[in-house]
Parts: sequence; C-alpha cells; structure tokens
Amino acid sequence: TLTGIIHPSTDGTKLYAAVGSSVSLPCVFSSGLTPSDPIWEKLKPGFLFKPSSGRLPASFSLSSSSSQPLSDKSASLTEVEVGDKGRYRCSGALDGQQLSRNMELVVAKIISSPPSKTSVTLTCDLTDSSEVTDYEWVQLISDLNGSQSVQSVQKGISLSINTESEENQGEWACRFSGKHGILGNVTYHIHTMSGLSGHKSPGSSQNTAVVVGLGFLLLVLLLILAQMYKNHRRRKRIFQFPALETIVHTNSNEREERERNQEKK
Repeated sequence: TLTGIIHPSTDGTKLYAAVGSSVSLPCVFSSGLTPSDPIWEKLKPGFLFKPSSGRLPASFSLSSSSSQPLSDKSASLTEVEVGDKGRYRCSGALDGQQLSRNMELVVAKIISSPPSKTSVTLTCDLTDSSEVTDYEWVQLISDLNGSQSVQSVQKGISLSINTESEENQGEWACRFSGKHGILGNVTYHIHTMSGLSGHKSPGSSQNTAVVVGLGFLLLVLLLILAQMYKNHRRRKRIFQFPALETIVHTNSNEREERERNQEKK
C-alpha cells in the first residue's frame, strides 16, 4: 500500500483559480496517518533545485473542520490575487521522515480592451497556459426563476462583444480546457453602453425636453422681472422731487414771458 502524501499525487500539479475567487490547496496524507509539524510554504521563483520560501498570501489559511481527518493538512486562499501565483509546498514528518509535495497555482483573469461606443474585446489571460489546449467563451443566462443556463458562443482566447445589444448584458465566462478536460473558468460582467453611444430611451428624451422647457420659462420670467424693476426705478426718480420739478417749470415760463416783452419794445 502506498503511504505518504496521496493528494496531490505528483509534484508540480497545477491548480487553477480566477482572480477574486477562493481556491483549495490540497495536502492529504495516507488514511490513518497523522504527520507531525505540518508546514506550508510559498516558494520564491527562480530556485528550482533548492527553492527558498517566501511570504504566504494574506488570504492564506489552514483548513479546519470538525469532520476533517487528521491526515488532511490542506489549506486555502479565500480571495485570490494575481500576485498569489507560483509554487507552494506542503510538508510533514512521518516516523522521522520528512515528506513534501510541490504544487503550482495558476491565476486566471479577463483583460478587457478600452471599450468603444459599440464593442469591447475580452481576452482570457492565465499566468501559465502551458497545459491549456482550448478556450471557449460562454454566456451565463439567468431566467425569472433564478436558475442559470450556459450558452456557448465561440472558441478562441479573445471575444469581441457588441455592447449596444441588451442581449449581451450580464455574465460572460472564459472556460479553458486541457487534454483531460476543463481546467477552470473566469467570469466577466458586461454593462451595455447604449446610454454612452447616443441611443437614449424615450423616457430620457422626454425628461430632457421638460428640463429645457422649464429653463426657457425661467429665463423669460427673469427678463420680465428685470424690466419691471427698471420701470419702477425710473418712476421713483421722477416722483422723488416733485417740488423741484414745479420750480424748474415756473422759471422756464417766466423766462419765456420776459423775452416776449422785450421783443414788443
């Protein structure tokens, strides 16, 4: 009977996880065996024969469950980041013998090109694609009951999506496979760009017309009030000194009368 670390069964096993997801790092010893001093390490890149250990990711944690057997020393990352990629090593001692297993975490993400007014291009990106033989893009469609179905769209590492179509709104996934089946997938959420590309709904156009109309009425009202204020100021100046206006008018009449008398002489 084979004893030691049974899962992963070989060194260099690749584990795939999408950015933002959780992933299990398996380290299971033979049934009934309880290793002493189990250790997890993240190996620094560039050291193949005698790798040195680096710092474990912030989201790293040892798996702990009441139903978990003592032979299971697995760990997990609760939220994967691109920087978590690389090699990990699990080790433990059995009967004075040190056993270890190396594995590699491959991180997947989707790169989106700067969206134009009508489309966006998505590209499936993996930190190590050496075992990937096929890429497939699928659309995740949810119905009114909350159940989800998968609709295959096309093969290939990249996908161009028309963002003007409401049918393209929602979750899209890049599913990547190897020689023995599906390795993993990574999802991306599409927001339609209809509002940015000039295609506005009838309700939006009506609201714009109402705002413009109210603005015009307010401008007219302000002009009327300004004219009324100017007229009010003019009348106020005229009636502010009525006695002075009478004196000026009397002097003018007397001057005209003296001029007529001089002409008669």
